[in-house]
Amino acid sequence: MSQSRLIEEVIKNGLCINCGACVGLCPYMDYFDGKVVVLDPCTYKEGRCSQFCPQIIDAPPDINRVSPIGRYIEVFASRATDGEIREKAQYGGTVSALLIHLLEKGFISYAVLTDKGNSHSPSGRWVKSKEEVLDCAGSRYSASGSLSRFNYLIKDKGPLKDICFVGLPCQIKALDKMSSKTDLSKILKIGLFCTWSLDYRSLREFLISKGIDGADGFDIPPPPLQVFRIYRKNSHIDIPLDEIRPLIQKGCSICMDMTSELSDISVGAMEGDEGWNTVIIRTEMGKELFDRALKEGIIEIKELPEKNLSHLKDSSLNKKKRGANNIKDLFS
Repeated sequence: MSQSRLIEEVIKNGLCINCGACVGLCPYMDYFDGKVVVLDPCTYKEGRCSQFCPQIIDAPPDINRVSPIGRYIEVFASRATDGEIREKAQYGGTVSALLIHLLEKGFISYAVLTDKGNSHSPSGRWVKSKEEVLDCAGSRYSASGSLSRFNYLIKDKGPLKDICFVGLPCQIKALDKMSSKTDLSKILKIGLFCTWSLDYRSLREFLISKGIDGADGFDIPPPPLQVFRIYRKNSHIDIPLDEIRPLIQKGCSICMDMTSELSDISVGAMEGDEGWNTVIIRTEMGKELFDRALKEGIIEIKELPEKNLSHLKDSSLNKKKRGANNIKDLFS
């Protein structure tokens, strides 16, 4: 597969979700202010940019042969036991607490996270300390090319294996594709739940049109509110979700994964209890590392109500059906 296929099938069709998987592999692709850009044409016939792209699809999926939330070992509710972490993180702070524990105990040397962005869009960042982890805490709700920072980390530091990458389902899918070509089997993948992601530049223009110059954070409170919440210092502004949906990246329409099924550990908000996370343990490596943090009291867990798990499966299956139908349209 070549760069030309990536351009024709993904970028020109508006399906790029700006995950950053194609950036940092060669000098012809770059990520700037929320967008993946092509700097120069490449004639290489087996380009990694297209091999790793999560948006290149070879055939329509069979929706009847998939599990609603993918393979898993355990599902439960979780939160950080450290009040400082819970205060700075979004929801239960499980991801932040786990990363801090893994870094401080030497299980990983780096974590690749998404920063908050300053004058430009959120992007990837290498972190090695508690302070750096907490500085990246919180949800972004817009695309970020975090995988580009992962690629640069591998290029700069060599074939490291003690890394954790935290990202959205599309980024975890790209990382899984990378694993088929390179040895990334020891890299811990923490996937975040995601229904859709906003185009950062469109979001920025929308906020400016509303007279909102900058934001400290974003959230989507649970139903029935149906609002996009924008935090600013000691206050917040609520925007109806119907006004936000036009800003969703077109590429999200063909995504069939809401819970980061290819990760080692998946984490999202717990519906009905915003102080807790829903956690899905998917692999033995994920279970081993999570259990260590649990044993040392870094994290606490409780049973996830059956109604929560049932609703999660229904929501995930609905996303699969929407994505599958939109993919079939591409092949029709």
